[in-house]
Amino acid sequence: MAPATNTPRDYLELKKQRQIVFYPAGDTNFTLYEDDGISAKYQKGEYAQTRITSQLADNNLTIKLERTQGEYEGFDPEKVTELDIRTKKAPVAIEVKVGNDEVQLTEVNSIEEFEKQANCFYFDQHYLTNPYLKEFNPKLEQSFLRMKISQTDVVQTDLTVNITGVDDTPVAVNKIPAVNDTVAIPVELKQDETQTTDTAISVLWEPVLRSESYQLKIDHLLYTNIKKPQFTLNSLKPDTLHEFQVRVVTEKGVSAWSPKVNFKTKIQVEKEK
Repeated sequence: MAPATNTPRDYLELKKQRQIVFYPAGDTNFTLYEDDGISAKYQKGEYAQTRITSQLADNNLTIKLERTQGEYEGFDPEKVTELDIRTKKAPVAIEVKVGNDEVQLTEVNSIEEFEKQANCFYFDQHYLTNPYLKEFNPKLEQSFLRMKISQTDVVQTDLTVNITGVDDTPVAVNKIPAVNDTVAIPVELKQDETQTTDTAISVLWEPVLRSESYQLKIDHLLYTNIKKPQFTLNSLKPDTLHEFQVRVVTEKGVSAWSPKVNFKTKIQVEKEK
């Protein structure tokens, strides 16, 4: 990753840093590639590569950045390294080795402190892979352990990190409540003939009181987060039959599915020449 920049010149000022984002999951590996970003000299072997591996066993995570191999014009081996690791909980312990030397990281309490210092870590509960996303949807924030290791020669030294206490438990998004038999099933699921065409089927049903949303099962495919008691399925073929069911989502749970109903698109009418 790299901070957002507005011009290529701005990006050149970031050559002394590297930022890697991890979503821990078993054994993983990746090769970080870089070249001058301008010429075709990479075709002659002028580029650099860094192999990165990670192993997550229970709640123990090991990350290794091997020595960078290769170079290109303008390559600067002296780099600050930032590791951003997705975890729901703050770590129990962190061990860092640059080459054979142990490095002590200091915990900081704000992103402002983290950005000003090196050899530090911060448990960021409002992490965004792209900070510009915040103005669109604050729910995209995640919990990340952020670590920054001071400038080192990445050609001469490798970097190993051991973290105890990583929690990679997935967070459910748009989790649907369990079926509740007391929730009324939507009724009167029918075709809206005024909106149905040879390539679209429009359906409607009676609204359910205090509904949060509706779901449709159409030809065994699930359509969710439907806010109104109506829906139009597009991009169909003329004179074809399709199976529909509907259920409602409420704070008490979801209803059972309504009975299956088949609706057909209209027959295509050829236009006169």
